[in-house]
This record gives sequence, C-alpha cells and structure tokens, in this order.
Amino acid sequence: MEHIKVNLPSNEEKYKSGNGEGCWALADEKVKAAYDNDEKEGNYTVILDNDSFYYPGLMAGTKIPIEMRGINRPVVPYKWLVENYGESIW
Repeated sequence: MEHIKVNLPSNEEKYKSGNGEGCWALADEKVKAAYDNDEKEGNYTVILDNDSFYYPGLMAGTKIPIEMRGINRPVVPYKWLVENYGESIW
C-alpha cells in the first residue's frame, strides 16, 4: 500500500471545486498508478490513514470512495460523506 493525499469537502461547493480537508489515504498499486498519472476521471476505494477533523466519526482504517481529479487531489464524494457521517462541522 502507498500513501496518497485526498480531500474531504465540507459542502457541495467545495466538492465541485475539489477543495476540503486534506487527509492521507492508503492506496493499492492500481489506485497509486492512477494518482501518479493524474488520471482525470475514475472512482476508486482507498483506506483513510488519519482521523477526519471535519467529520467526527470518520476514522483511520475506514474504506472511503474517491474520484480522481487530474492534477488536483482526489476528492471523496460529498454525498457519500453526508450519508455516512452527516454534515461537516466546518
């Protein structure tokens, strides 16, 4: 497993722009290759490697979905975050 940085958006606007809480995640070889190659699209699953400050209860070790965003960091879908952890505290 390799480390990558992902963003957890605090609202829909931040999701669309790709901004949010930067977190570490563990990725397998396939995901790391997509990340390193700045893949513009694609949905993957990674393992969060630190607790979220924005979403209490979202802890290290949780499998999270990400969307690749090219040269920008991958983003966790906002809808998934709200459905599973409620609104961000930020």
